[in-house]
Amino acid sequence: MNILFVTENEISQQLGGTDRITITLSDEFSRRGHRCYLAFCRNSDHPDKCSFVDTVLLRDSQESEQITDLLQIALIDIVVCNLVDINYKRRILPLLYNATRGTRAKVVACYHAMPGEDLLGNRIDNIFYRIRTKGNLGRNLKDLALAILPSNLIRTLFRKKIEAKYRLMYDCSDLLVLHTPEACAQYAEIAGLPLDKKFEAVGSALSYDTFLDEAALASKRKEVLIVSRMDEKSKRLSFALRVWRLINESGKYDDWNLRIVGGGSDLNYYIRMSDRLGLENITFEGRVADVAKYYREASIFMLTSAYEGWALTLTESQQFGVVPVALDSYVSLPAIIENHKTGIIVPDNDLRGYANEVMWLMGNDVAREKLARNGLVSCRRFTKEKIADRWLSLFADLLENKTEQ
Repeated sequence: MNILFVTENEISQQLGGTDRITITLSDEFSRRGHRCYLAFCRNSDHPDKCSFVDTVLLRDSQESEQITDLLQIALIDIVVCNLVDINYKRRILPLLYNATRGTRAKVVACYHAMPGEDLLGNRIDNIFYRIRTKGNLGRNLKDLALAILPSNLIRTLFRKKIEAKYRLMYDCSDLLVLHTPEACAQYAEIAGLPLDKKFEAVGSALSYDTFLDEAALASKRKEVLIVSRMDEKSKRLSFALRVWRLINESGKYDDWNLRIVGGGSDLNYYIRMSDRLGLENITFEGRVADVAKYYREASIFMLTSAYEGWALTLTESQQFGVVPVALDSYVSLPAIIENHKTGIIVPDNDLRGYANEVMWLMGNDVAREKLARNGLVSCRRFTKEKIADRWLSLFADLLENKTEQ
């Protein structure tokens, strides 16, 4: 099978979960003998070496010819569209779909985000911080409006525009894939679409091939870990910092440390907030090459995102025996964590409840190690081999239906 991945940027794991998913799947497909290609819209500073047969930079005004040539020369069977930004989707998706009509190729559009996340605002003080630091003014004013106005009013005023935006991926694909059936239903509801056979659900493959040995759980450090892009609107690390203040104020866990790994536009915002809150035993590590090292050492993982599509960091933490504590802020979460069995789910926005759960884990070694062991088993549902099997089965069904038509 010849498979073309289409992305916004040249693939780099440092750019986030969508790139890691693309790398994992393309490498596994290639290992099985399939030929994978990549078409991308912009270069990356530090692209990763991947197993693509060929890569193509799509150039403005030349995309249509480039896509058509690649489809014909490489005899592409499946196009996997991993575009995220709506502007790229509007420009590239119709070209892909039109170019594949009358050919064997099928277009699979992947929606890796949480349906409706673009209708959520941002923390107001972060909006003004971004404006002061020369962030995109139009985007920040939009976030301000979304933060102030009721969501029902937004949906009423912009219903047609919202539906058109979400229908684009549905209309310009042969299959629309999200992470869970619940996410599919949420997407269909926002788009005003029937939840039909064009929707499919596939979880994300694990980021690593290795799992922590259970024997190493006993030597874990008294460390709480956050691995995240420094982006307040989506990742909401301000909530995590306020949780850590409550833990500091308890005075019971002064021998525990919080490590925050990752870079991004809001890193200085969080450092300043940490100083303002007077937080102790906290370290900002910045962007690092070897994140696995931090997972191996940590005991507890914190996820406080306002929204996620899947959150690869949750399964990454489970792979390394780090017990995840997550806010119930997105529909795919229960597919990863079974509450108080493979991690802990806290009601969204429950600051005190979140701090209490983290402190309970800190003070209960037996329970913490039990949850860690359960997580080590549970996350194996998402090995790259199992997830690749699911994808290839979907591809085969698509091509069979194409032949029958």
